Amino acid sequence: GCTFDTFDWDAIQTTPKAGAELEITGNTFKYTGRPSGNNRRYVHIESSYNTDFSAKVTDNTFLNNDQLLMSALEVYYFSDDNKIDLNGNYFDSPAKVCILARGGSIAKNVLKNMKVKTLKGEEVKLAAYIKINGDQRIFTSFNDVSSVLSSGQTINLLNDVNISEPLTISVSSSSLSLNGNTINNTGTTSAILVETGGELTISGIGKVYGGHGGNNTAVTVKGTLIVKSGDFSVGPDAENAGNSCIYCYGGNV
Repeated sequence: GCTFDTFDWDAIQTTPKAGAELEITGNTFKYTGRPSGNNRRYVHIESSYNTDFSAKVTDNTFLNNDQLLMSALEVYYFSDDNKIDLNGNYFDSPAKVCILARGGSIAKNVLKNMKVKTLKGEEVKLAAYIKINGDQRIFTSFNDVSSVLSSGQTINLLNDVNISEPLTISVSSSSLSLNGNTINNTGTTSAILVETGGELTISGIGKVYGGHGGNNTAVTVKGTLIVKSGDFSVGPDAENAGNSCIYCYGGNV
């Protein structure tokens, strides 16, 4: 493979026509030049709306993603999710991608099935993404979401996740979309903690399991919680504040 370290605008950009078959495999992308205002993306594949093309972008290494003005990997306007293979890539954090299907909608099925490599070389599915200015900030660990969440943003769960520490919400007007998935707390406190001043709206089909064996709750609320849907539960042997699916501790529900 090749190494791309200094470039203007995009390292690789292509505009596929109908029937095109693209493959970008085994390369290393690591911008090391000075921020010039033009170091935007590593891989940029953009077709016309609803074009039937295939793209295989696999086993690449994307480093120094925080030096990019936009996303590490962008694939736009494909008509068939099954023809897009983005598996086996490694992204250092923070990493943003932009994967858009027909009509410019976020290709949630592609993101849901996308497997990325960890530092140990293991392939894991993505846990969630947050939409930021048209891009998707991706997370392999759900515990990493709290530290980057800003007011007004929505956490989109992509797959079932296990967490050992609470998803902590300290910003206003934030949302969590369960999308048919389960948050499973393996720790001894809460699956979700809404801090004083924090505000969270939970929606979508899915489950939040608070765990068992300690002061377990599905959601502890010190700020504001709005529940539109979801299944909340906790183990039968939780103690003290436990056995509460939603535990309001000076907050509002």
